Amino acid sequence: MNRFFYILAILGFIFISGCVPSHGGLSKDNEKKHVFVDASQRFYLVKKKFSVGKVMEAYQVAQAITSNDKDYAAARLFLKKTLNPARIHLLRYYKSIAKKAERERNWNKAWVNYKQTAEFSAKPEVFDSNIASVYLHREQLRLNTLLKQRRLEDHALLQGLKGYQVPQGVAQYDVIFLAFSKQHHADLYQRAEQAYLAANAYVSKKKWVPAYVLIESHLRLMPDSLIGKELLYTIQKAWLKGLAIPKGLSEKRVVKKKISVPLSPKEVKKPVVLLKSVVLSKSDIQALVKDQRWIEAQDAAVIYQEHQGEGADTLLQGINVQIKRLAGQAFQRGSRAFQQEYIDQAVQFWDEAVQFEPSNETYLDALNRALSLQERLHLLRHKK
Repeated sequence: MNRFFYILAILGFIFISGCVPSHGGLSKDNEKKHVFVDASQRFYLVKKKFSVGKVMEAYQVAQAITSNDKDYAAARLFLKKTLNPARIHLLRYYKSIAKKAERERNWNKAWVNYKQTAEFSAKPEVFDSNIASVYLHREQLRLNTLLKQRRLEDHALLQGLKGYQVPQGVAQYDVIFLAFSKQHHADLYQRAEQAYLAANAYVSKKKWVPAYVLIESHLRLMPDSLIGKELLYTIQKAWLKGLAIPKGLSEKRVVKKKISVPLSPKEVKKPVVLLKSVVLSKSDIQALVKDQRWIEAQDAAVIYQEHQGEGADTLLQGINVQIKRLAGQAFQRGSRAFQQEYIDQAVQFWDEAVQFEPSNETYLDALNRALSLQERLHLLRHKK
């Protein structure tokens, strides 16, 4: 008898499990109902998407409306009178911005706007070469600038080793010079190690330019590093075609002759403003926290930590935890607003998240997406 009820319980559980959507999805019946509802309200969806600036999504839905749908004629008219003119207006606008930026060698702006142009084009592949070209220019500029700076810094550190050679008149194995030299070697080793770790992190994100800059630095400081050579090989295999690595620094490029330029009378009279960090006390920083002035509190806590203030690590850690929490909350609010197509609210919340964590790429991408949509809405509403 018990076995009979046991079997019935299992069958009942299987039956119930089959009726419950897995992972929050829809059952087959619900899917059919969902599709049916969408089919009956496609034209409403077209107008809704267009009203919030999602022009190409509206365009695609309108194109999918067939002659069997009751709103076919209205959708065709909306395509002809509203959607297509809007699409072409946006295409021409972003194309003109991209070309102007390209002439001004503002490669990132050109790249972003050529991608926007392609999005509104009936033949996006036409702009592939433009997108690839300005992207290559942008990455080349980034590579040249970062490499030059990193090489200068590494060169200065390596040259610094010569400064700890014991001069004539001091004991050959002077403990003071040895201690300074040892510390300098430790600094070089730490920089090399950090460069490898950061390069590896960039490789995992497929960001090859900063990865190369850092792995070159690592190998400059530790030429025999096997893990460094292995990571360099990985980067080289994925290297962007056409991206040229500048030659190394020469001694002449590093050591520059100082040129003195005489000041004009006006410049001589100008007061010299010295920028210095103000070290707030722990109680002052806690007052900022109490007033929820988190960014100011974080900046002050960093300076306080640099000056080895009492309890600085704990204070800064607590502020960082709160900022991370507030940034996450702002991002979630922005995501909900964006899903509900409240674009202005999404921009406001996501901007707040970025203010809290400016280096968070997820927050930055979301904000840029919302700003782009907001710009499109403005262009459509103020179309001449």
